[in-house]
Amino acid sequence: LERLQLAPGSLVLDWGTGCGHKLTWAAQLYDIFGVGLDLVEGNVKWAREHSMGLFCQVDGRYVDWLPESTFDAVISYAALCHLHPEDQCAVVRKLVGKVVPGGQLWFGWNSPMIGDMEGVVEKPEFYSDEFWNTCFSQAKWNETIQWESVLESHLFPDDITNHESYLFWWPAYSLFIKRLHAPTPSAEVEKK
Repeated sequence: LERLQLAPGSLVLDWGTGCGHKLTWAAQLYDIFGVGLDLVEGNVKWAREHSMGLFCQVDGRYVDWLPESTFDAVISYAALCHLHPEDQCAVVRKLVGKVVPGGQLWFGWNSPMIGDMEGVVEKPEFYSDEFWNTCFSQAKWNETIQWESVLESHLFPDDITNHESYLFWWPAYSLFIKRLHAPTPSAEVEKK
């Protein structure tokens, strides 16, 4: 969350919130209020009982019901990689419209290797920059965004020597997106 530099009082959507611990940290450390979405009923029940924020059980692929330009940021950690690549692209593009102009999105720990060590080269999201460039360039929207992918091992350098942890196995990466301003007739996609 430090990289997003959110102001106290910011409203954050945690897509794939799990037990809600990231929103609790955000509230306690940064005075940020959060809304968490998760598919698993048990996760949401636990989050409602033990975590800070508002939690909803929903299929995160369907976010059209969320109001446009509402959140200061969207965060997601180790959730996006559970979707089929086409759904990953569609969900991320929809979520861009849910943040205010100037808002940011962080999709952390996208690891195509998890669960299929042998078939990783067959997955399009393995080539993160190519995958996301294609995703954003084919979007039928009028958004102007700036994006970059960063290897997880570069975000958490203190832990890079922990080769035993799958969290830092290449090619695990984070995707950062910034919605630059309100929609215009001619949209641009800029890779940072």
